[in-house]
Amino acid sequence: MEVLTNYGSEIIALCALVFTVWHARAQRIHNQLTLKPHLDTFTERNKSDNVGRIEIQLINNGLGPAFIESFEVLVGDEVYEAKFALEALLGPRNDIANYTVLGNGYAIAHNQKVMLLALTFPVSSWADIDKMENDLESLNLKIIYKSVHGKTHTFDSRNG
Repeated sequence: MEVLTNYGSEIIALCALVFTVWHARAQRIHNQLTLKPHLDTFTERNKSDNVGRIEIQLINNGLGPAFIESFEVLVGDEVYEAKFALEALLGPRNDIANYTVLGNGYAIAHNQKVMLLALTFPVSSWADIDKMENDLESLNLKIIYKSVHGKTHTFDSRNG
């Protein structure tokens, strides 16, 4: 009991210091999680008359912006420039293709969608669209991006 009497204020100060350090660390972790970006892709498919359209979009469904560090388009494991990736995958075709290349430093805001690829091609049925979508699954993306806090994250479509 004498220890508490002699060192009570020091014990209380030490407990306050430990709690303050713990709380600051927990707050920092919370702040990093609440501003963590999360990139993902989704595909839209449309058919009108004899024209099919597949659009692959990238969305940041995290809470903070994603700052692009690198953007690679791959067919299998080989890196291609975006303008040559479709031809490497599908061979020469006369389809209408629009694509986006994200440069280093590009920022994708929370809930922002970016059209990565829009491919318009002739079809006779939904089966043609299914086949094209299946063929496009060999087209992969590897995007390295950072959060506001400078943490590096990787989106790799080959990893599911």
